[in-house]
Amino acid sequence: FSCMVVFASGAALGQWSDDFDSYASGSTIVGQGNWIGWDQTPGIDADVSDDVAFSDPNSLRLRTDSDMVQRFQDYKGGVWVVRSQTYIPSDHTGESWFILLNKYVAGGPNDWSTQVVFTNGRVNSAGGSNFGGTGSLPWIVDEWVELVVEIDFDANAQVITYGGEKLDETPWQVSGVNEIQAIDIYSANGSFAYFDDVSVTPVTTGPRAV
Repeated sequence: FSCMVVFASGAALGQWSDDFDSYASGSTIVGQGNWIGWDQTPGIDADVSDDVAFSDPNSLRLRTDSDMVQRFQDYKGGVWVVRSQTYIPSDHTGESWFILLNKYVAGGPNDWSTQVVFTNGRVNSAGGSNFGGTGSLPWIVDEWVELVVEIDFDANAQVITYGGEKLDETPWQVSGVNEIQAIDIYSANGSFAYFDDVSVTPVTTGPRAV
């Protein structure tokens, strides 16, 4: 994507963000800030932690079985940008995931658009429902690194960057809808991993020049 022409400000559409700083350090996130467990399953919580933070004092710390969901409505049309600061400790094991869904309903049906997995020294794009991802970059450990997903709903396209480098460029969906309905921050037997300053911001509401 390049040379955007903005037809409406993001403020006109509204936006969402969470820096986890309004919650008590040491608390769990389910039930705060509209965070739920995947399929509202009990026991798959994550921690509000002051171990490390991009914006003090807190970040979200994944446990081995964390699977946290933030749901949205009417996030569609034009261009949107999703951002998250990510912190992977050098001794990280297992898999930690940052996921965007274009359809999310507790119990299904669901449709995945963006799946980024941190594992074995790499950051990999795993694609979405019924399409694959091919991107892979070395991960950066023990420091905060920004993950960015720029979504053009009108073109049904997305570009994913990590630390300013392109990770992947894919369709937004092939079997779902051109919306963002949920963020899912997920651990598949992963050790501690941290996310902070997560946001979803509209950039344009109509056509753009490229």
